[in-house]
Amino acid sequence: MVARFSSLGIPHQRFPPFCPVGPSPHQQQSSSWDFSPIPMAPASSHRGHQWISDLVQGPRLLLLLMLSNPILCQGEDYAPYCKNQTGECRIPLENLFDTATMVANYNQRLAREMFNEFDKQYGQRKNLTPTVLNSCHTTSLTIPESKEEAENTEDKILFRLVLSLLHSWDEPLHHLVTELLRLKEASPDLLSRAAEIEEKTKVLLEGVEVIQKRIHPEKQEKEISYPVWSEISSLMSEDDDVAKTAFYKMFHCLDRDSSKIKTYLQMLKCRYTTC
Repeated sequence: MVARFSSLGIPHQRFPPFCPVGPSPHQQQSSSWDFSPIPMAPASSHRGHQWISDLVQGPRLLLLLMLSNPILCQGEDYAPYCKNQTGECRIPLENLFDTATMVANYNQRLAREMFNEFDKQYGQRKNLTPTVLNSCHTTSLTIPESKEEAENTEDKILFRLVLSLLHSWDEPLHHLVTELLRLKEASPDLLSRAAEIEEKTKVLLEGVEVIQKRIHPEKQEKEISYPVWSEISSLMSEDDDVAKTAFYKMFHCLDRDSSKIKTYLQMLKCRYTTC
């Protein structure tokens, strides 16, 4: 774990040794979401919001996803999650949910900001009908039609929906980042947000899988089915209007689906931990 911190360019001396016992071979093969020291930010030097904002930039994302939210250290009194443990040092479920929902919320904010910026710059909304806007590639998923329906949906189904949505955006986000580089008018902020949400969506997917396995340790489905995105030709079109319409639709759908992921994860969190 020290090596992982060092590779992120963050001095490992900042973090307390929560797991005095070295990781077993099993732990070394486990996800960093499930078996990790739980580093904290010094309360005296950072405010919570700014600290989180700083950490979610670039490669520091992996570190964010190992943090407990947002418990801050006071001097040398650290949260003793692994104190007196001689076996696996596991992050508590509540902290896993806290981190996952924090990242999902941040992703949704990024998606909304990207949509608003693109809409303001290109004004495509005037030219698109609701039918076109709402024909997202994820519409084939069976989604609860209301909050009440979602609240009455089994947690296994909600987990599967979240995983399907996250999987379904893997390829589109990759192409979004690539094709935005070709868009001369794309601002550095838009490019940065797109790259960040692509990276964080991958790691959020890993985190949700860890949480699901913690709650439902029984054998899971080998593969999660998810809708396939098939609009790469429009995104890469030499016709400027076609390409920008494809971008606009993608930003709209990403905003919509990010909101659903955030909502479903929050519901799952409230079922298993305190809200």
